[in-house]
Amino acid sequence: AELIKVPPVNGMFQGAVLFIKGSASDYIQPEHEQAIRRLFPQAVMATVADADHWLHAQQPDVVARILTTFLTR
Repeated sequence: AELIKVPPVNGMFQGAVLFIKGSASDYIQPEHEQAIRRLFPQAVMATVADADHWLHAQQPDVVARILTTFLTR
């Protein structure tokens, strides 16, 4: 099911952005990466194994490690 549509956007954000998804989540699909990179050219993509949309609850240590690495790089 489609939750929302992305409104038309002009420009892009040049800063670092982190996208984290669970390996069993269908919220971010491979076909979305091109649009993500067009809007956020410095995007970092991370996938958490054995997690779905609730990755922060299912794999909190992994998510914390990903966030810490991203924020301290």
